[in-house]
Amino acid sequence: MNYIDIGKKEGATVHLGGERHGTEGYFIQPTIFTDVKPEMTIVKEEIFGPGTSPFSLPQDVTCLLIDVVIAVVVVIKFRDEDDLIKMANDTLYGLSASVFSRDITKAITTANALQAGTVWINSHHIVNNNVPFGGYKRASCLLPSLPMLQNVQFSDCWFLILGL
Repeated sequence: MNYIDIGKKEGATVHLGGERHGTEGYFIQPTIFTDVKPEMTIVKEEIFGPGTSPFSLPQDVTCLLIDVVIAVVVVIKFRDEDDLIKMANDTLYGLSASVFSRDITKAITTANALQAGTVWINSHHIVNNNVPFGGYKRASCLLPSLPMLQNVQFSDCWFLILGL
C-alpha cells in the first residue's frame, strides 16, 4: 500500500482500485493510476507484490503506453512515438515491455526501439521456457555474475495477432 500512497501524494489519480483486497495477506485490488508524470516514484521504481485477478480497462480509458506491474497500471500521456520511446527507456530496468496497437508496423517499430529483454505485441506475459530471455540494464540477472556478457543484450519478441 506504500506505493499506492506515494502515487497519490505525488499527484497521480487512482482511476480504479487502490485499496486492500480482503483481510488476509498482502493483496491489493487491481489499480490504475492516471495523471502520471514520468518522474514519479510509481514509474521509476518497480512495484512488485501480490495482486488479485487480471482486469479489463474501463471503456473511458484510452492509451497506447501501459506499464503493467503485477496489479498496478500507470497510464502516461505522451506527445509522439519518440517521446513514448524516450520515456519507456528512461529506467534503470528493462526486463520486459508490452506494446498494444492496431497498427502492426508501428507496433513492431516501437518494440524494436524499446530497451527490454522481452517485448510482447498485443499481449502480455506469453512465455516459452525454451526461448532464452534476459533483460537490459539492471534487469539482467546474468550480467553481475558473468562480466564477459556485460555488453550483450538478450531480446525476444512475442506477437498476438488475433484480436487486432
